[in-house]
Amino acid sequence: FGVVETGDIYRSGQLTERALRKVIDENGIKTIIALNGPDEEGVMEQRVANELGVRRITFALAGDGTGPPADFAAAVHAMADEDNWPVLVHCHAGAQRTTTAVLLYRHIYQGESIFKTYPEHFEFRHEPGDWPVLAYLAEYIDDIKLELERLEAVEVASDDPEPQPVN
Repeated sequence: FGVVETGDIYRSGQLTERALRKVIDENGIKTIIALNGPDEEGVMEQRVANELGVRRITFALAGDGTGPPADFAAAVHAMADEDNWPVLVHCHAGAQRTTTAVLLYRHIYQGESIFKTYPEHFEFRHEPGDWPVLAYLAEYIDDIKLELERLEAVEVASDDPEPQPVN
């Protein structure tokens, strides 16, 4: 468990039911963003979320911290949406997928250099030799940013009955 942005964004691995309840209670979590897709733990997590009135958004991303750029854009967009705060973002171990999402958030929304913030993730079991995340970001960062711009443009036009991208 760790703090990405105090009071707003937290990160973790898959939590036990008891730990999940405690994190939700102590941090006022309104939204869970699960990056590990549907699995056995997800059933428990959804049940707890339903019981406690917490929104749960899932993305089935690869365990190595890569995946469709549009999915990472949507996950980071959900993390950055203040209406979702406080939010808990996690994957199974809290290392690869969560690291990619947090790196993207810090870079795109906080203006931090990916290389400057990368070492903080070693505290969350992200291994220094796991360079696929950096290679993935080098290859897809522009695609992710474009998808985020599209998502934000749709959101801006959301007062319309059927939101359309803003040109």
